[in-house]
Amino acid sequence: MAEWRVREATAADAGELTRLRAVMFEGLGRDPDSGLPWRDAATASIAERLGGDLVAVLAEAPGPVAVGGAVAIVYDLLPSPSQERPRAAYVLSVATDPAWRRRGIASGCLRLLLDLLEERGVTRYGLNASEGGEGLYRSLGFAPAGNPFLELRR
Repeated sequence: MAEWRVREATAADAGELTRLRAVMFEGLGRDPDSGLPWRDAATASIAERLGGDLVAVLAEAPGPVAVGGAVAIVYDLLPSPSQERPRAAYVLSVATDPAWRRRGIASGCLRLLLDLLEERGVTRYGLNASEGGEGLYRSLGFAPAGNPFLELRR
């Protein structure tokens, strides 16, 4: 067996996807448990939404042990002069366990995730890149959108 493999995640993987989301927050320098108790709600949301508006992949090492993953939310955009039925995806929670980094796991996860999203009709992809992940995203074709993104939080 290869050192690791990537597959589409199922509802049974929701707990591991939540754990990997915490790994992502830690990689961004945030304590995932310093705020609201979010893990149970995240696990329930992931389990409920997979197969609907949520698509996820999981990288496993022999065991099987989850060592990385990626998640995307799929949504429909309004029709425009250039697309009659545009679908978009926001990629989030790309994470690799620290002991497994620098082995191509994030790249493998993203490649499968993008393939699965394309099968679902997605033509536009967005994400927020960390400093450490920007090179990987650019190597897969992600580029600045060219317009300022503004955010309001209430």
